Amino acid sequence: MVEERERREEGLLGAGYIDRVGLGHACAQLYKSAVGSSVGDRRFFLEKTPLNTDFLDVIDLAFPASRILHLMRDGRDVACSMMTARRERGMSLPANVRDAAARWRRIERVISFGRQHPERYCEVRYEELVTDLRRQLERIFVFLDIPVVCSVLERMCEVGKNVKHPSAATAAAGFMGKWREAFSPEEVRVFKEGAGRLLLDLGYERDDRW
Repeated sequence: MVEERERREEGLLGAGYIDRVGLGHACAQLYKSAVGSSVGDRRFFLEKTPLNTDFLDVIDLAFPASRILHLMRDGRDVACSMMTARRERGMSLPANVRDAAARWRRIERVISFGRQHPERYCEVRYEELVTDLRRQLERIFVFLDIPVVCSVLERMCEVGKNVKHPSAATAAAGFMGKWREAFSPEEVRVFKEGAGRLLLDLGYERDDRW
């Protein structure tokens, strides 16, 4: 018992408890130790795991100065993308429209975070990123406080045009609105039921007559 207590006093539990701030620091240190070899001494580090939308409270706790860049997309196209990725690549994603709609609605917590922390939140529409890459990149650079260098911006836009990975190829082929071909009338009904008013609130539709 004495040895166990001595070991505890050497670590985070030395004071008998960890408060919220201390827990945040501990989470941050654990994360930094896990990715340190990849990050090095870089000023910026981007973490783009999609499921981060479920853990914004933890991210906020560990990294209270972090900035949240939210890439938003029409939920119906998101549902198509998730189901296709599951079917063609075996990814652990929803297999049907009902579950896909429920998964997409999780972005409500990200939007809520943005309303509470507007100075740390930037919302970018996928559709605008595809159709006006340069302008959206400029917005992102300003938000992240990264100097906009024209030569770098031009190179990024050129790369964006020529990338050949599957998602870029489908976007270039007009993937926006793909749900119109993919959804059956029943799936349209199911998505409406599962998504609620979110499509309307985000401006993707004016009313329920779609």
